[in-house]
Amino acid sequence: MSIQPKYYWLFGAFLLKVLAGILVGCLYHFYYDGGDTLVYWRDVKIIQTFSFSEYFAYWKNEHLSTSLYFNTYQPRALFFVKVLSIFNWLARGNYWVLASIVSSFGFACYAISFLQLSKIYPQYRGLLFFALFINPSFVFWTSGLMKEAFVVPLVILAISCIILLIKTKLGVVKQMITMLLFFALCVIIWKIKYYFAATLFAFFFPLLLVYKIPFLKDKKKASYGMFLLLGLISTSFIHPNLYLQNILKAIVLNHDLTIQSSSESGYLAFNSLTSSFLSFLQNTPKAFFGGLFSPILFTWKIQLLDTLLNSFFLFMLIYNLKKYFKLLWTVEIWAILGFISLLAILLAFSSPNYGSLVRYRSVFSPLFFFFLFYPQYYLFPIYKEEIRHQPRIGQPTNSK
Repeated sequence: MSIQPKYYWLFGAFLLKVLAGILVGCLYHFYYDGGDTLVYWRDVKIIQTFSFSEYFAYWKNEHLSTSLYFNTYQPRALFFVKVLSIFNWLARGNYWVLASIVSSFGFACYAISFLQLSKIYPQYRGLLFFALFINPSFVFWTSGLMKEAFVVPLVILAISCIILLIKTKLGVVKQMITMLLFFALCVIIWKIKYYFAATLFAFFFPLLLVYKIPFLKDKKKASYGMFLLLGLISTSFIHPNLYLQNILKAIVLNHDLTIQSSSESGYLAFNSLTSSFLSFLQNTPKAFFGGLFSPILFTWKIQLLDTLLNSFFLFMLIYNLKKYFKLLWTVEIWAILGFISLLAILLAFSSPNYGSLVRYRSVFSPLFFFFLFYPQYYLFPIYKEEIRHQPRIGQPTNSK
């Protein structure tokens, strides 16, 4: 029996993903000569020398050697190194093999999401494939020994769980398993990137509620808005940096630390950003635009590929603007756009360095890519049997 064309495409995407992980390692080894990935690797090598008893004690935070860089004062990085130490049992102490394993794990999450979403939206499978496996910046910065290479695949998998629950008829057992998987993924994401998990839960869990509660069937948008507000308020109580009285101060602190370590023209500059609500309100339009499109042509000349891509994405947004107004805006679209918008603003404020911004926004990059190009979804065929005539996510309001 011959292999279906889609698996040839996926195998090619797998090789590209592994190659990207190796290139990320080369970038930090031979160009930057330092960075997060090498610090993680340094700790992993030290953990490799632990005995079994010491290793289990390390997982319980009872054997944190003073030679380790990450300790309890950096719990999220510490947890990520613990995860890497598990993968390292397979890598047998080889950096390049470990980077390939982490990249392969991310690819597996994306492939599962792609195959599930392709069944729900077969007419979009080409666009989904490009968003998850071809988008250059996204593929590169979610590969190798990086937090994003482990966390972002879990975010995409969690979103696909919600879409699976609201768009397909699953049996009771499968529904329970899928919901438990969503919550488990949120917990793991929280351990490493708590603001990713908080935003994910606040915007996508309400979708499940409005679709599964029978009497809300005819009031989806109003109900979603109410649950979203409750979700945002509730998540603000589960981490000190998210407390309403602390969040603006924490963002400004991260912003100032990032500026101090950035070159003069290497960051998104705001107008006298302070921890006051008015200051944030005044700078939000620039943060929103910068979070989505910076660096852009004529603003930075170092990351040429990213500036060209961002400029092209801005062109596509403007080109499709009229088409967006004609779409039927469902609650799923509002959830996706809300998730993208809030993270774009928060990341631009807290990490205005262009290099960091390109890397961190990978969490919403495939969603944004999908939104930008789905009016032209038919331009992304990857199979001969590409389906083009099925209902779209947001049909034009004047269609009959």
